[in-house]
Amino acid sequence: MGKVEKADAEITIAVCVTPLKWKKLRFDHFVQHCSRRNWKLLHVTDEDDFIKYDVILHKLRDFDPPHLRQHFLELIKVNRSSIILDPLESSSLLTNRQETSEVCLAAAKMNNELGELFVPVKNLAVAIEDGMNLRFPIICKPVVSQGARNDHLMHIAFNLEQIQHVSKLGCYTFQPFINHSAYLHKVYVIGTEVFVAGRRSVKNLPESNQESHLISFNTAEVSKLTSSSSLTEDCIPTVSDESTVRRIVSFIAETLNVSIFGVDIIIDKYGKHFVIDVNYFPGFSDIYQFLGEERVFCSFERAIELAISRNERPVLQKDYHITRFDFKPRVSSEAKEKV
Repeated sequence: MGKVEKADAEITIAVCVTPLKWKKLRFDHFVQHCSRRNWKLLHVTDEDDFIKYDVILHKLRDFDPPHLRQHFLELIKVNRSSIILDPLESSSLLTNRQETSEVCLAAAKMNNELGELFVPVKNLAVAIEDGMNLRFPIICKPVVSQGARNDHLMHIAFNLEQIQHVSKLGCYTFQPFINHSAYLHKVYVIGTEVFVAGRRSVKNLPESNQESHLISFNTAEVSKLTSSSSLTEDCIPTVSDESTVRRIVSFIAETLNVSIFGVDIIIDKYGKHFVIDVNYFPGFSDIYQFLGEERVFCSFERAIELAISRNERPVLQKDYHITRFDFKPRVSSEAKEKV
């Protein structure tokens, strides 16, 4: 990784994302924000010359236009000494749920405090080999995780026959479904800024009900702020433990060598936290909506500063600052009586 001597010096930052991602990130406004620091932020396209960049911020996926991807790879070759957010091997790993899970589980087993926080993901061969040892229901997730619509198409299986059926639909991983009171904690990480947003999720399901039908859904139809689905229900938000979230985020950042990523966490009825998904450079629409673009821009600014000064000292757990916000779900009268 390259190094810029002074964080407050004039630096040039390349942003390699699609025009749509650039627009969603509101980076036209971030250009103005960066100019206050004498930083030059440029949206790199295939028509740009290969100039020298100090920092390269990127997210390009396999299904994005080939010419953009090719230009980006050429840009990396020309700027070998630049700071890359995040390293290609790290961002590539996070596009594969199976491999990400295996790396995190292997590292977590070395840490007694984290070993049980990651829900194991299995491939078809292992799932079939386990046979009767599988605990149903099982949630089936596409192996590929790059933000395409099909990457969010999930299935919940209640028996081995349903798992075999899903495997014929595409390349899937299989993960135990853990009841979590229809509430999901979406964690967004930008450098050392951690944002925890509450979202609706799939309601509790009966365990080991072999007669249940296969459930298929797109997560966008369940957990988005505007979602309305029969798979959700009124709920009382669970509260994540700050120290646990901080340990999870710190562990993933160090293990996978990433600084811009998302984590999905659920909490069971006993208050136990589970990591069920990790993804690279998610959308930050929740933060924009609830906290405003200036908060996002300041987070990216600090993440860039952190990358520039990373050689000076490592990032510690205590360095992560957590901000919570919630969509305030409806609570049914029955749920209120239980409070």
